Parts: sequence; structure tokens; C-alpha cells
Amino acid sequence: MLAAATPELVFGARPIWRVPVWIGFLQQGRYTVGALDVDAQSGALIEREQGVAAIRARARQIAGTLPAYRPIAQVAAEVLAPPNRFCLPRK
Repeated sequence: MLAAATPELVFGARPIWRVPVWIGFLQQGRYTVGALDVDAQSGALIEREQGVAAIRARARQIAGTLPAYRPIAQVAAEVLAPPNRFCLPRK
């Protein structure tokens, strides 16, 4: 999953919002894969194609270094939500 972190306002000749982007893996945590710059006045992405391509490449690179996902065989009952009328009964 790719997600954005809290943006930072960067002042200069052209003020921008710098938005960090991270990728998350259920069992391995999250890793920063880059940032996108957004024009603070217009809201337009700056260098959109290059930024997105760089983030995709970094995310693929990181994903390629991680072990394959292995679901947890059993989950302890104390960490499960209690059954309710919207859930099927547990076996």
C-alpha cells in the first residue's frame, strides 16, 4: 500500500508542499519511497510523471528485497474482536 505522510511547506521563489510517500507491508512495516512536490498556490503536482515514476521504481526495489508474505497460521483469541451479529461465528 502506498500512502502519504504529513506534508511540509517549503518556502522559496515558488512555495511548495513536499509530501513524503511511503509503502507499507503488513509484516515488514513501512518504508519511505520518495516525495511529491505540490505547488502551494495552484495545488498542481510539480514534475508529476518523473516523481511518480521514481516512487514506483523505489517501491518495487524495496518490495523486491523483502521476504514473501506468509499469513499467520493462527491468531490468539485474545487479540480477535468479539463476535457480533455482523460476523460469521468462529469455528
